[in-house]
Order: sequence, then C-alpha cells, then structure tokens
Amino acid sequence: MDRRKFLEMVPPAAVGIVLGGVSAWLITEPGRRTIRDQNQLYRAKIDTLSWQNQNLEDRLSGLILQHEAEKAEFERALQELEEKYSGLMAHIREDGLEIDYNKHPFRTQIKKYEPFLDDALKKYSSIYPVSKLLMLCLVEAESGFGSHNFSLAGAAYDWQLIPETARDMGLHVETTDNYEKGLDYRAKRRSQSSVLASTRNELRGFIQRFSDGEEFRTVGDFLEHLDERYSQANVNRAKYLFGELDNQQLYYAILQDKERGYMSLYKADMIEIDKLPEAEVLKKDERKNLKLATDAAVHYMAYLMKKAEGNPLRALSMYNAGPGNVQIMPYTETVGYIDKIFHKYHQYKKILAGKGSLPTELAPPNANK
Repeated sequence: MDRRKFLEMVPPAAVGIVLGGVSAWLITEPGRRTIRDQNQLYRAKIDTLSWQNQNLEDRLSGLILQHEAEKAEFERALQELEEKYSGLMAHIREDGLEIDYNKHPFRTQIKKYEPFLDDALKKYSSIYPVSKLLMLCLVEAESGFGSHNFSLAGAAYDWQLIPETARDMGLHVETTDNYEKGLDYRAKRRSQSSVLASTRNELRGFIQRFSDGEEFRTVGDFLEHLDERYSQANVNRAKYLFGELDNQQLYYAILQDKERGYMSLYKADMIEIDKLPEAEVLKKDERKNLKLATDAAVHYMAYLMKKAEGNPLRALSMYNAGPGNVQIMPYTETVGYIDKIFHKYHQYKKILAGKGSLPTELAPPNANK
C-alpha cells in the first residue's frame, strides 16, 4: 500500500506528516490519545512506513545496539551486586565452620528443612559444594518457609520448583491441561524473546543468505528483492525481524497474557488439588514431599553452581529464571531477587556467628501464606 492510499485511511482527527520514512503525528483534538494508541492496525501501518524507508545498515545497527545495551545493563547490575557482596561470596562455602544454626532468628521454621538439607548437601557436594545458609535464605525468599504456595509460573510448595525442573531432578509431577496450554504459550513467548535476543545473528544471517551478493540501501529495497525472488514465508520472516520493536513487544505481550491466563487457571487447579487428602496429593505431586523436594532443590542448586563456575549470585539468578532464561525475564526482577537473598544471607551470617542482631527490616516471614 502506498502512502497516499494509507493516508486516506487515517481518521480525520489526525494529520500525518511523513518525512524520510519518519512518522510524526499531530492530534487535532487536545488530550486525545495518539493514533498509535488508538488502533493497532494504523499503528502497524505507520511503523511499516517508518522502517521500510530506513537505511538497511542503520536499521540493523540500531536493533543490535539496543539489544547490546540491554545485555550490558543487565551485566552491569549483576557486576554491581558482585562488587557489593564480593567479600561475602569469597567465604560463602565456610558456613559450616563458623556459624551456629541454633542462633538462627527463625529457628522454628528452619527445623523442618535441616535434616533433609544436611543429607542432600553431603549427597551432592561432589557436583558442587552448596551453602546450607544460602539454601535456607533461598527457601525463605521463595516461599517464606511456607508449604502451600503456588505461583503463576507453575512453581509450587516450599522450594517453588516448576514441574519441568522437578521432573529433571527425578520427582513425579502431574499437571493439568491448563498448565500444558500455558506452557505452550510460554514456549512461544520465549521463542519470541530468543529472536529479539539474537538480532545480530538473525538479521545479518538473513541479509547474507538472501542478498544474492547485491547491496541494498533501504530495508524496503531488500524486502522487495525478497518478494521477487523468494517465498512469502521468507518475506514475512524478514518483516518480522526488521519490524518495529513496539510491534514485536506487542505480540510478546499478547503471548504473555495468554500464558498468564492459563497459568492462573493452573494455580487454581493446584489450590484445589492441595485440598485433597495428603496421600492423594503426594501421589500426584512429589514437590509436596519435603524430603524429596529438598533433595531436588539442593541437587538443582549444585548443578547451577557448577554451571555458574562457583558464582552463587549467578546460580541464584538461574534458579529464579531458569538456566536458559536469565536474559529473558525482567532484569529488575532478577537483580532484586538476588539482592534480597544476599542481604538476608549477610545479616543472618553475622547473627549466627555471634556478631550481630536481627535488623528490624527482616521481619519473620509468614510460614503459612
């Protein structure tokens, strides 16, 4: 569709000015939302005009720079945490030699984990040594020492393992149709994220593969070349990759909403299942079995510590997000989660070593929330 035909479609309340492929919109009614917010169809067509006339290399470089900036910001935040807790991490494996767990502020809550933790920590030390205190801080952050917690990610019970991780660690976990549907949308969402995260390889590879040795000035020129020589599927793929990030993020949001919808239903399923007699629940979901779940959590953390080359900060980020998804989840959530655990670890370690008292901000968790 050319610009003239498109502009004829625009509602009279808006006056469009298109200069060099850059769309600027003047809204004649004060306080009225922009065309981009009013209608997704117009929004998509406006974006099409803007990026098709953009210099091909500039467009590619812009997408790459944006992704590299996001990665750099996440790495910067993690490095700041590593610097903040550098001394703590250097001694994180000495807990058993220097602290007395009888002094733990939440002694009553941690008692139920200790025998299972002690056994599992010995059992999986050959994979990688894991701190007992860190695991106690982890379970506090994940569930508040509570046994009836269910998240929209599908995580359940004390250690908040999702079904896939629990199964990988040898637990039996049955799920409902709602979870499987939610999982399907989660896979699509993460696939979407992976495309955005691999902009450099995806776009450069696409250009190289389909350019036939020709050089193209604009994105539109390249797409026209594709349209003449290749299948519509390839053209659509290119439009998707070169499309405005707003549109890609809009699609991501739709997938995320559908995922959350089904996961909300699965959470409701889990709450109802948990009301069954305990023997029946344990047959369906071994995450409720504290001994087995603690064993699985320690096994998983030992694996993550090895994967993170002994860096507990990065191992925790993978526990929270999943080993392949740290770059996908919201960076602020990841960093905040890690900071919360390490703050507790730092305070508890001083208390258990007889060198401090419990700060007022570390109130006892609700063990039955």
